[in-house]
Amino acid sequence: MKTDYWNIKYLENPTDFIFGFGTTINNYSRNSTSIDIGYTIPVRISKYYGYRRYWNLHCPTSKFTALGLEKTTKNNRSTINGIIYPVNSNITNFDNREDGYIRKNIPIHMIETLGWINLPKHKYQVWAYVPKEENLHYPNKYNPVLQSYIDVCLEGCLQFGEKFAIEFLQTTFGWSTFWLNDREIPRRPWIYLDNYKIIDKLLEKYPTKNNKYKHRLLDVEFSTHF
Repeated sequence: MKTDYWNIKYLENPTDFIFGFGTTINNYSRNSTSIDIGYTIPVRISKYYGYRRYWNLHCPTSKFTALGLEKTTKNNRSTINGIIYPVNSNITNFDNREDGYIRKNIPIHMIETLGWINLPKHKYQVWAYVPKEENLHYPNKYNPVLQSYIDVCLEGCLQFGEKFAIEFLQTTFGWSTFWLNDREIPRRPWIYLDNYKIIDKLLEKYPTKNNKYKHRLLDVEFSTHF
């Protein structure tokens, strides 16, 4: 592990990278799994990779629906923006974190960098976590989409700018009416979430198709409605 002139840690010629397309875009969430990561590179995965970002994995212990990747056809292809970050022996930490997923290789030629950091020139592999077939499930009243989960994703995206966050929302599919506003003190979100206004304005507008923001409900509303 070395340090560059900005005091950012990096691995020398790492051979493995992980593609983060959900909560691992967020520095705090990612570093909670392993602090031995270093720099991240904002990227976009080609629509020809054969997957798109989708709300399609139930977390068995926490009872909510997380983001995964869904196989596409020629009629519903989509790019996926996110980040790649280098890993070495700590890749097992992320394998354990992503319970219910399997690691799948992304061909390097399908990755486009979105920042000033270029993709590495040495030989390496990039991995994405794809839900196991038996774990593919869509949101329901027992496993809703959680606002707190979305907040983590969007706070991570906003580190790369609002356009990056908009692209994230526009290229995320499977938005559901089973959407629970579980923020800490959700009626006074500014206490724990500085960016709540920006996040809510983005969610109200994006995605522009099949937007479900108006269906987001507080705990009492959700339990009463469903």
